[in-house]
Amino acid sequence: MDEWAIPVENVEPAMLALKQMISSQGMHVHYPVEVRFVKGDDIWCSPAYGRDTAYIGVIMFKPYGFSVPYRAYFDEFERIMAGLGGRPHWAKDFRFNAADMETAYPMWKNFQRLIHLLDPTGVFCNEWALRVVKGVDAAGAQLKPWLSNTEQATLAEQVRVFDRNVLPSDKSADFGSDSES
Repeated sequence: MDEWAIPVENVEPAMLALKQMISSQGMHVHYPVEVRFVKGDDIWCSPAYGRDTAYIGVIMFKPYGFSVPYRAYFDEFERIMAGLGGRPHWAKDFRFNAADMETAYPMWKNFQRLIHLLDPTGVFCNEWALRVVKGVDAAGAQLKPWLSNTEQATLAEQVRVFDRNVLPSDKSADFGSDSES
């Protein structure tokens, strides 16, 4: 499972971009997309820090003995979410590293300083924490952002163009529901 938090105002373009990505790439997604909403908060590393937030989650089952292209689905999903100001869910599988987190989380540098103060020698760091929190690989080499600033800006613009070209002028969307509310 992969889940990201985006500003609540980006839910509609995110869902439409995800639907278009699945369709255009011929992906066989076998689980619904989950969406939930939370109020913004003031917790430094919360995906809802400073903004009302929508969590969007995607699932791809990986049955034993079968090869399933889940990584391609998750990578494309993450590109869409990152382009819309997304922040990854801490307990999910994501590609962001410390440089990407700094872009996504306004208080990231303060968090890193606190980590250094509390664990200056990295006793509590594993490979994941080195990549995500400290921005280095297991050998100590500095990691480049998963998505460059240019890639993030390009993805955001692609979603905006998609939004302008696909959404009806009244901004309502039909996601396949046969009933009217």
